[in-house]
Amino acid sequence: MNRTKLLFIILSFSIVTPIYAQFYPDAGLVIPLSENARMTVSSGSNEVAIRDHDQGTFWESGAPLPEAYIARKDLNIMAGKFEGAAFDGNPGSMQAIDKPNIQGLFELTLTFPKPVSLKLVSVKAQVKNTLLIRGLIDGRKADLGIYSSTENYSLKSILTNQDALVTAINLSSTEDFGLFELAALGDYPYEYATFDFTKPVEIGQVYTRHLSGANVIKTTIELSNDGSTWTAVANLNPMAIPTIPVILIKPMMARYLRIVHYLDLIDYAKAAIWEVKVYDRNGPYGPPPLFEQNPKTIGERLGINGLWGWGFNTYSDNLPPGQGPALFNQVATLGRNYHNLLWDINTPAETVDYQAMAQGNGTKVNWWLNWDREYACWKKFGFQTSATIMFQNKTVPSASWTDPFQNAYDYGKNFARHFGSDNGNGLVSLIEAGNEPWDYPQGFYAKILKGMAKGVKDGDSEMKVIPAALQATFVMNDGHEDNNYIGANLPQDATADIDGLNAHFYSHCYDRDGIRVSVNPEDPRSALLGTRNMIRFRDANMPGKPVYITEYGLECQGVGEDCTHSECVTENQQAAWGVRAALILMRNGADAVYWYFFANEFTASALHTRSGLTGSVNTSFLPKTSFFAFKHLLATLNNCTFDQVLAENEQVYAYFFSSKSSDSKFLVAWLPKGGDPAAAQNTSVSLPFAPKEMAYLDGSPSLQWIPFNTSAKLQNINLKGYPVIIKF
Repeated sequence: MNRTKLLFIILSFSIVTPIYAQFYPDAGLVIPLSENARMTVSSGSNEVAIRDHDQGTFWESGAPLPEAYIARKDLNIMAGKFEGAAFDGNPGSMQAIDKPNIQGLFELTLTFPKPVSLKLVSVKAQVKNTLLIRGLIDGRKADLGIYSSTENYSLKSILTNQDALVTAINLSSTEDFGLFELAALGDYPYEYATFDFTKPVEIGQVYTRHLSGANVIKTTIELSNDGSTWTAVANLNPMAIPTIPVILIKPMMARYLRIVHYLDLIDYAKAAIWEVKVYDRNGPYGPPPLFEQNPKTIGERLGINGLWGWGFNTYSDNLPPGQGPALFNQVATLGRNYHNLLWDINTPAETVDYQAMAQGNGTKVNWWLNWDREYACWKKFGFQTSATIMFQNKTVPSASWTDPFQNAYDYGKNFARHFGSDNGNGLVSLIEAGNEPWDYPQGFYAKILKGMAKGVKDGDSEMKVIPAALQATFVMNDGHEDNNYIGANLPQDATADIDGLNAHFYSHCYDRDGIRVSVNPEDPRSALLGTRNMIRFRDANMPGKPVYITEYGLECQGVGEDCTHSECVTENQQAAWGVRAALILMRNGADAVYWYFFANEFTASALHTRSGLTGSVNTSFLPKTSFFAFKHLLATLNNCTFDQVLAENEQVYAYFFSSKSSDSKFLVAWLPKGGDPAAAQNTSVSLPFAPKEMAYLDGSPSLQWIPFNTSAKLQNINLKGYPVIIKF
């Protein structure tokens, strides 16, 4: 095994957050390098669509074949290389071949300075007898094609079918002829869009939507510093449909970048580019924020998503011993419930009556429902509970909100007054004004948010209220089709009444073929990194308020249930990457993180149905490997605070924690790679303190502590994809 000497250097950071008087709705965005670059295209129209932040518009090139390539010196290997009207790129001008050679033939031979490939030859002529077109290969003439008098004045394209290099082209006829144009392609024709940054810049990531169809045989990203010599740094799949993130193996300095489509030798074939964004090494998410200590313990920051009855379709206090909240309090102390608005009232205009519900009379929709009973059981087993109020346009249409602000205000006020800890029973500590209400028209959700937030604060001053899940990385239609961009959904006049921000991030990206897959959380393509944008938005507009990641997770097979959709990972990866994701989200500034979902759904494999830390009800909620990994994380670091970032690089991530209730200190480290998390790399590590023992969070039912043979700070450790906890 490779042995790498690593030195963990403990760094202390301080953050000074500026307070702005002005509201910046786009504060989270990273402006692409391509935004202000000079852009040119090879041909075609509507090039503005390439960077108009709308994935539904596109630039379409012209068709290089059959004729347009002739005028392009970058394609036509004859243009400007030989003297005469037949090589001027203008098929309207003619050159006469009217002097016979000693054999009586009328002949024209064109010798290339060096041998060339020859894909296609185009001829426009006026002949009296057949014109023979040949290529000189290894000193012999090879027939390429003929041009007859019946084809006079027309442009004829000849596919040469020659793989060998050609040193010359020869045209001959028994009678004089006129040659309007002789053109040739040495390679497949191409169309491109070029960005000139006016000076060399660091290029590390390129996001492209470049779908062009089967007529394009190859698509490349190419870099240059002089605009003449180009280096291909990535190959793209021209059949891929979504926007594809491309991460350069190593960031490069370049003044120019171009996206090039190589077209098949088909007449009238065109290429298209829908959107291009060029970034430095940090991509659309930007650099990680400076680490800031959070006074909360890890136990106070780990959450899980559940729901009424925890999969048993009955109240949680009816569940078998050790199930529901009694099972999942082993992996989290924060519980998030999907609280359906339409379980409480028939329409938003109806007034909710929680007092009648508490007296056993149900809600206006469900005669049997008593949220107090359910939430009391969550609290009994140690959960601090949040409720996300479920509504969206397809279930609660915008027309049913007779007065969006007032309807939401009334609901929020009644909810907080009943469940809050100041005026109510204290069963719910945080309310989310919606889960993912992203299908409402632009501007509509903002009215609901303002009303509900104001109502909650008027109902109970102690209850926290946050918006529905939003994101600050892409504007609508610019990477996301959903209406979830924070700049369009969070008005400035709502920020005073909300207690933080809310986001859902999954470690997904699109691969080269346009298939959405899950990647390890350190992957620069991972959507988990959107936390960085949200933190920047928070710092600019709501400094000091927390950011909650109320959904993150990974999907896998396990406990007898398959996982066959494209986002699935292995059971071991779910365990290793899940724990790593939780810690990375906290490191990037998330105040709390909630795993989605507590258990698999009892359905066929599809997106989000295999996110559970356990199997579905059909397995009696058998724990997966990930359940034990989170259980041991919580048990070990429950009373610890996240104190320092020791290392974050391609070789190792290492974070430092200390206990608030004892002198215990811990280091958590791992290899930040994909693949099998059990793969180990023996590493010489300089530790900050004398170590006592270590254990891998590998999902084993019991945590196996391994004592160190020596208390020396310099140790050889098998780092893995599974995080290792080192106790000092």
